[in-house]
Amino acid sequence: MKKLINDPNNVVNDMIDGLLLTNPSLKRHDNHSNVLTRLDAPLKNKVALISGGGSGHEPSHAGFIGVGMLSGAVLGNVFTSPTPSMVLSAIRGVTGEAGCLLIVKNYTGDRLNFAIAAEMARIENYKVEILIVGDDLATPSSKRGIAGTVLVHKILGALAEQDTPLEQLLSIGRKLVGNLNTIGVALSGCTIPAVGRPSFELPDDEMELGLGIHGEPGIKREKMKPVNEIVHSLVNLILEKSDPACNRNKKLVVLINNLGSTTAMEMTIVAGETVKLLHSLGYQVDRLIVGALMTALEMSGFSITLLPSNIDDTTTTNTVDIIGCIDYPTTAQYWPTNSVTNPPVKPNQVAAELDSHIDPNQHIYDNLKSVTISADDALLFKEMLKKGCHSLIENANILTDLDSKVGDGDLGLTLERAANNVLKLIDLIPFERPCYTLRKLSVVFQESLGGSSGPFYSIFFLRMSDTLFKSEKQDLTAWAAALKSGYEGIQSLGGAKLGDCTMLDALIPAIDSIVKSSTDRSLSLSDIIKLASEKAHEGAVSTIEMQSKCGRSSYIGERAKNHIDPGACAISVIFQSLKDVFKTEDINNNKN
Repeated sequence: MKKLINDPNNVVNDMIDGLLLTNPSLKRHDNHSNVLTRLDAPLKNKVALISGGGSGHEPSHAGFIGVGMLSGAVLGNVFTSPTPSMVLSAIRGVTGEAGCLLIVKNYTGDRLNFAIAAEMARIENYKVEILIVGDDLATPSSKRGIAGTVLVHKILGALAEQDTPLEQLLSIGRKLVGNLNTIGVALSGCTIPAVGRPSFELPDDEMELGLGIHGEPGIKREKMKPVNEIVHSLVNLILEKSDPACNRNKKLVVLINNLGSTTAMEMTIVAGETVKLLHSLGYQVDRLIVGALMTALEMSGFSITLLPSNIDDTTTTNTVDIIGCIDYPTTAQYWPTNSVTNPPVKPNQVAAELDSHIDPNQHIYDNLKSVTISADDALLFKEMLKKGCHSLIENANILTDLDSKVGDGDLGLTLERAANNVLKLIDLIPFERPCYTLRKLSVVFQESLGGSSGPFYSIFFLRMSDTLFKSEKQDLTAWAAALKSGYEGIQSLGGAKLGDCTMLDALIPAIDSIVKSSTDRSLSLSDIIKLASEKAHEGAVSTIEMQSKCGRSSYIGERAKNHIDPGACAISVIFQSLKDVFKTEDINNNKN
């Protein structure tokens, strides 16, 4: 177990200490260290709202204490309900003449402990009501309280701040709960600190559907799918089982909740897929809320909550202003104010659907088309480029694995993407115009690769194009000079040299071999490429004993030793593939 904690048995107290030091608007109740309230409690003329339960769901519930949300929260041990005495202390600490509403998630332990505390408080003449929240469609016979509970906190908190009486808050709360539906999916279990092992384990290709928030498994296990299919399944399940009002009004508040460790990138994709799907089904997303609001420790996954944005107040003839309540100001530290949006039906900025084969800067270097080569040489150029691209695709996993040991682990993926982009254009590129083609390749690699590899491959082809264009004729020696100018461009741009443990340790020996061999008329082109591939391989292998002085691998110092440089390996892979061209083409004597 790896967690940033001190004593596994004291995590809740340590967390509360941290909350109090980072949020000066909170205070700890004198009699119970696990009870936190607003600094201005008890409230005199407004209904107080209390929630709570086991810890491990942070920021729920203490993170939502503040004006416009909760008045107090009761924190049990991890995934363990708080005791009645804790809840009673919270009631005493925040309740004034207007009374108190306990917002309780539908779990047996929470219901029992909060109910006993409410009974004890009533004996002491406190005005107390209980609202049980159940929104989990995975358990339809007795819906558990999960992420949708936070929407209840926000809406009722806003209403309470606007002096709504207790009886009306309770009535509206029940109406909210009746229209609130959530379903989630988990990609991993979670580890209770005091236990030290995951609650359940999932193979890499499986997911749990309909999980709870206490580390328990879901209602069923399924194979992993693309996220758009997962979102489609969850949303359709909610819509099928929702109150008819959800389908009738077609206006929704949508909450995308991070279960703990799902990345911001993934959450944004989930949110986008959810909005696109709902729009396609004719729904209006009045508010989209995205964030980690009710978690299950470090569990990976997400849940989707849908709530109609038009709900009638049965105590009056009015409709509850759900959107107004969502937007109502709050001082709660963890309410994601800047992640509450009214998403557009279509993205505000839609890229023009340009022909991907047209370079907008093409007119600038159209003069490069004036340099031409024979049809046979153009075919050879094309076949060599195809072989190189296919070799990068075939070895993408190997290159990625190498890069993960000394870099950021993306080299294989990025080179594969660039190679695929080149292959998409392969039949459209005019290879009989080599300078223009090389400039085109420079642009493709520049746009496809990104990172540091993009500029390096881009300047290589850029320099080749420029040098070949300036040559009096495009024979083998001119091509060799162009290749050398390419690696000199990389040296100039990145500052690396031979022996620095970079791609140049394979590229320079290979190209220098070509330069030397290009003047030897006894060697066929096949011989020249074979010699260059051997030099590229030797150069790549030599990086194993080097200490990197440039690039990401230089950041880890001695730890990069005993690993082949992934950039050099990629160069070797390309050169090895070029030998295969000559196994099927009768071009051994072609040197022009």
